[in-house]
Amino acid sequence: AREFRKGSQRQKIRTKMVIALTNKSPEEVSQMGPYAEALMQRFRIELEHKWSSHTRSDYMELLHGRFKPSTDKEKKIINAMSGILETISKKKECICPRIAIAATKVALSAGSSNVEDILNNISFVHGLAGMEDTYETMRRDMMISEENSKIQEAYGKIEESEDDDHTDGVERISQLNEIIKNVGKMNVHDEVYNQKDSVVEHAKDLVNRIASSL
Repeated sequence: AREFRKGSQRQKIRTKMVIALTNKSPEEVSQMGPYAEALMQRFRIELEHKWSSHTRSDYMELLHGRFKPSTDKEKKIINAMSGILETISKKKECICPRIAIAATKVALSAGSSNVEDILNNISFVHGLAGMEDTYETMRRDMMISEENSKIQEAYGKIEESEDDDHTDGVERISQLNEIIKNVGKMNVHDEVYNQKDSVVEHAKDLVNRIASSL
């Protein structure tokens, strides 16, 4: 009708368009009562904008763009947060960008890059509260992920050493023995034990090959 009405009083309006944004679905708003339902019926065009996926890389892109980390500690915190948010999204419910940013702000303020500390700190963020029952599983998953990352990093160094034609053989053996020592003493979960063992054996095999060529 393009007018406000209150009893017999009428006031013409010049508004051409009303745009509303909400993080609730039209159905959720409609459930708030008959007036809310009538209001939603008056919005003829609806556009739902949401992420198609909630992966570690999705959160990483969001958080790097929002916080622009400049120190190694900040980068470690954001890297850990990206993994945590992906894990929560897989096991409980998808964490929206707004909650992801709020939780990361808390984690950065606390200043610890330790996964255990981060999980404890963000458990108080509105939208993440009540997920305590999943935290133990998340802690385990994150620890396994960290262990796997360290093992993969060691494997990458072994591959680099294998392709290195410039470094002295004795020095390469020394570097490989250091990798064998560090990976060998790692305490890991069963899920990554075979990977750890495989990396150590691969390094030992390379040591033997380099030694035989000296």
